[in-house]
Amino acid sequence: MTDRARASRLETLGAWLRLWTPPRDCDVPPVPWRKVAGGAAVLAALGVGVALAVAPAIDDAKREGAAEERTAADKRGAARRERIRIEQQPRTGRLTTVAPRSSALALVATAIGRDARERFGANGAPAACDVTPGEDAAAGRVVFDCFATVREIVGAGDQEGALGSLAIPYRAVLDFGARRYAFCKTNPPPAEQAIPDPRTVVGVPPACRRR
Repeated sequence: MTDRARASRLETLGAWLRLWTPPRDCDVPPVPWRKVAGGAAVLAALGVGVALAVAPAIDDAKREGAAEERTAADKRGAARRERIRIEQQPRTGRLTTVAPRSSALALVATAIGRDARERFGANGAPAACDVTPGEDAAAGRVVFDCFATVREIVGAGDQEGALGSLAIPYRAVLDFGARRYAFCKTNPPPAEQAIPDPRTVVGVPPACRRR
């Protein structure tokens, strides 16, 4: 009996995959399932190894990225908080008159307007002040909410012709007994901010707080 030729590797692979039928005069060896299974196990092990190596690296990169973002946000918040703290430093002075009280308030309103023009805008009149809600206007120490206009705004586009103004909020404290005053630039409290950020909240300095 004549030995038949052995099928080539390409013919063998095609036969195993049932892509074609090898020549009749060629022998096709059976599929070596043990080797295939072993190869699959090796591939699976390699896949697990790669996953175990790559997944932690991805997680570490994500954590590092998140930490960098938090650090950057904290720095921005700290910078803004420091800027607000500097802006809110109290301005103090003496009341040269306390009677009538409206004259004393006018003196402070003028001082606030001057401060706002020097620091926040070139234009504007003396501040407009009202007694803070809940305060006793006849008390020896009275707190006022003031707004100093620093710029007039004219609308454009859909708001063309509309008029408005940019005003800086202040808190003023007049101590009629000590004949002194203090005022501070203020900022909207967190409840009035569109997106409150606790990292940027700065309380009003003690000199301008309600007691």
